[in-house]
Amino acid sequence: MKWILTIIILSFLTKIVNGQATESSAIIVRNQALTSLRNFRDELNGSTPGGPRDSVLDQINKLVSWVRTLNDTTQSRQILNYFNFASKTYQQTSIEARDTELRFLGNDLLLKLAPPDTVSQLQILNGNTLFKPLTVNFAILLGGRPSSYPYTVYWAIFLGKLPALLIKGKEQSGSSIANADKFEFKLVIPGYYTFWIERDGKYYQSEPDYFILKDVGKSIPINFIPVQP
Repeated sequence: MKWILTIIILSFLTKIVNGQATESSAIIVRNQALTSLRNFRDELNGSTPGGPRDSVLDQINKLVSWVRTLNDTTQSRQILNYFNFASKTYQQTSIEARDTELRFLGNDLLLKLAPPDTVSQLQILNGNTLFKPLTVNFAILLGGRPSSYPYTVYWAIFLGKLPALLIKGKEQSGSSIANADKFEFKLVIPGYYTFWIERDGKYYQSEPDYFILKDVGKSIPINFIPVQP
């Protein structure tokens, strides 16, 4: 009887320890996301007021307030990756081109936070879909035709930088090896995205340069052409 009681107690203690570890991990990632948001906000606060900068700061402030109480590790990690990428791109962009990046970033954030007709922005912030990745299916076309040759597909959040520059800087947000004319990515949508593929050492970019993804209900065709300089 004692050994049964011992097993029960050990099992209970294990659950407590695992629960504390999970909670601790969620707090760590959430704090990292908050740091990424605040660092980027501080960076923008040091730039000239006006233009798309002010809209981006407004969206960041809303996200900071939301993330403070966020307990979903997946969402926190997506926000961390998103703003790390935005900050890196911003730092590598010339001062003259930064307004373009901030315009795309502002549009992307507004798209994520803009409420549908029947939903308030508060409901979106309190919901469980904001910055949560969903599976999106794509159909590959190379020069307008399906391609079944093995290739690697890359994607990145589109912030105004042309695919040729993203490829040169290896600034992809994710990649996948595909052996057919269809593939899927887990992406945070809605959002602005660009894609490129590598096959036998040659690169092909999506046409047009970027897509505004809103729907996950059907396969999205993407045509690829040789990378434009």
